[in-house]
Amino acid sequence: MADEILWIFLHLPKSGGTTFKGHAFKHKKWDEVFIELSNWGRSYRTKNNRPDFADRIRADRCKAEYLFGHGTYYGIHKLVPGKIPRYITFVRDPADRCASLYNFRLSRGATCLNFEDWYEQEYKARTSNPMTHFYAERLANRKMEHGDPLVLDLAKSMLDRCWYVGTTDNLNDDLKYLFGQMGLPEKWENYRVAGQSENGLNGLNHPSEGEVVTKYIELDVATREQIYQDSTLDLKLYQWVKRRKENNPPES
Repeated sequence: MADEILWIFLHLPKSGGTTFKGHAFKHKKWDEVFIELSNWGRSYRTKNNRPDFADRIRADRCKAEYLFGHGTYYGIHKLVPGKIPRYITFVRDPADRCASLYNFRLSRGATCLNFEDWYEQEYKARTSNPMTHFYAERLANRKMEHGDPLVLDLAKSMLDRCWYVGTTDNLNDDLKYLFGQMGLPEKWENYRVAGQSENGLNGLNHPSEGEVVTKYIELDVATREQIYQDSTLDLKLYQWVKRRKENNPPES
């Protein structure tokens, strides 16, 4: 039964995805059973002269059991006909996710701004409600204009199609349940914890071995409330998921 299921992870950045996929790919054959669909995964295949997943013959595509990465979208299961698709994702409090993104980018040298300037000049300037847009675009398979009145409904519709929607504040319980369902060991390492190095991925995951994300910012109440005001759709989506999880706990 296990090899009849296609596990598809919609990887919202900075929402526990590295821990989830890092554990899964360590136990499955890389780029055959476990497929990383992202800019990094594409670069890996190009460098190693391997065909992109969509370009492979049907028999090779049907070996896949896990499709993970920022490049997944609803409908990608059609590339692996005959398997039962189970879409999975994790959502995160929008203020905590924003702070985590800043810590990550400052640690990597992607910005040199203080948090207040980064938030105004880069985070808010690029997009509002990035979490809601992420899920709406995974369903629509196109970029959504800011202010599009359908974006929240589309995001909810995408999450309604998921077999499991977890939250980062309940990540330990969510991962234990998911790994049990997948037939994977229930003991895992937590990757991408601020202040800790990332080890054990053998160079096959996109941060480099030993990379450390420093915790530069902790949100005060006023800053957290400002992020909520600027990301009202993300907050509504997160609260909707939380209520839904409380009302519909997973079956054991």
